[in-house]
Amino acid sequence: MSEDAVINTMVTLVERLSDDEEKMNALVEKLAEMVESGSAERLIELANTLAPLLETVSVFMDSETESVVNNLIEALGAVALSIDSNTIEIAEKMMDALNASRNAEPVTLMGLFRAMKDENVQKTLGFFVKFAREFGKRL
Repeated sequence: MSEDAVINTMVTLVERLSDDEEKMNALVEKLAEMVESGSAERLIELANTLAPLLETVSVFMDSETESVVNNLIEALGAVALSIDSNTIEIAEKMMDALNASRNAEPVTLMGLFRAMKDENVQKTLGFFVKFAREFGKRL
């Protein structure tokens, strides 16, 4: 996404929020929190990483597809603003673990039983069981 496109998107977002003082204040507070925690910098790095890909893809888009993508970007922006620093930290840890696990070896049934003795495996399974329960409540 070019710098002009980013600026235009930000101007549009500010215009939409300027009618709602409560949302604007929430946005400013969230941005301040993101800057303080360092997550804003990580978000900018991610945007810079994705920008060339979006520019390449945009060559193949018609106006309807572009509209869908713009709506998706706006929705993702809203989601990004609602994510707290703890969630970002967990997501980063998950990505690190995923990258470190890319060349995992197959595990036998006995290997699973042995893995259950590992405290880190127990913590991770506990996390997933808790997540499944909480997510299931919300479905």
